[in-house]
Amino acid sequence: MKALCIILVSSAVIASAIAIVVSSTNRTAQARYAAEAESAAADKAEAQAKEAAKQAEAEENKRKAAEAEKEAKIASQKTAQIEKETAELNAKAQEDANKAAKEQADEAKSRALEAKSRADAEKVKLAAEREKKEAAKFNAEAEASREKAAADKLQLEKLKSEREIAEAKLLELRKIDFINLERQLLDWKSELEEREKALEPEKTITDLAWAGGKDDSVLDENGNVVKREKEVYLPENDKNLPKAERALAKAQRLDKEEFAHRATASRDKIVSSLEKLYVQALREDRVTDAQFYRKTILSIMPTWKLTLPEEEKSAGGKK
Repeated sequence: MKALCIILVSSAVIASAIAIVVSSTNRTAQARYAAEAESAAADKAEAQAKEAAKQAEAEENKRKAAEAEKEAKIASQKTAQIEKETAELNAKAQEDANKAAKEQADEAKSRALEAKSRADAEKVKLAAEREKKEAAKFNAEAEASREKAAADKLQLEKLKSEREIAEAKLLELRKIDFINLERQLLDWKSELEEREKALEPEKTITDLAWAGGKDDSVLDENGNVVKREKEVYLPENDKNLPKAERALAKAQRLDKEEFAHRATASRDKIVSSLEKLYVQALREDRVTDAQFYRKTILSIMPTWKLTLPEEEKSAGGKK
C-alpha cells in the first residue's frame, strides 16, 4: 500500500510536474509565439522602413541624378560655350599668327630678294671684271700670237730663202760638175780623134778640113745652093764612139740641160721670193732686212735690178 501510495504520490507528483511542465511549455510557446510575432512585426516594420528608406534614397538619387543631369547639361552648355569661345580665340590667334608669319615671310622674302639682287649685282660685276680680264688676256695672247706668227713667218721665209739659196748653190755646183764632165768628154774626143788620125789619116784629114769650114755650101732638095749649117758637135751623135759612151753622153747632156733649167727656175723663184721680202722690208722700214735681202739677191744674180709689178708702178705714179 505504501508502495502504492508512494507510486500514486509519485504519479501525482509526476503528473503535477508534467502539468507544470506542460503549462510552462505552453506559456513558453506562447511567449515564443508572441516574441516571434513581435519579431515578425518588427522585421516587417523594419523591412517597410528599409523599403521606405530605399524609396526615399531612390527618390533622392533620382533627384540628384536629375540635378546632376541638369548641372551636366549646364556644364556641357558652358563647356560648349567655352569651347566655342576658345575656338574663336584660337582661330583669331591662329589668324594673327598666320598674319604675323605671312608678314615675317614677306619680310624674309623681301630681304632674300634684296640679298639675291645684291648677290646678282655682285656676280654680274665680278663676271664683267672677269670677262674684262679674260678679254685683256685674250687680246694680249692674240697680239703675242700675231707677233709670234709674224716672227715665225719671217723666220720661215728666211729659212725658205736660205734653203732655196742652198739648193741653187747645189745646182750651181752640179752644173760645174757637168761642165767639168763635158770638158772631160771633150778631152776624150780629142784623144779619140788623135787615135783616128793615127789609124785613118785620110778620113781624119777630111774631117779636119770640113771642120775648118772651107766648104760650107750644099744643094738643098730643090737643087739650090744653100749655106751648110754647122752642126754642133755632140758626142752622142759621134758614130766613132761606142754605143755605151754615146748613150752616156746623151744622158749626161739631158741631165745637164735639166739641171740647168732647174737651176734657172730655182734661181728665178728664189730671186722672186727675195724681191717680195725686199719690197716688204722697204715698206716696213726694216733697213737691215732689206740690205740682207738685196745682198743675197745680188750674190745669186749680180745683174739683178728691181722690177715692180704694173699695179705697183701705177700706184706709185698716182702717189
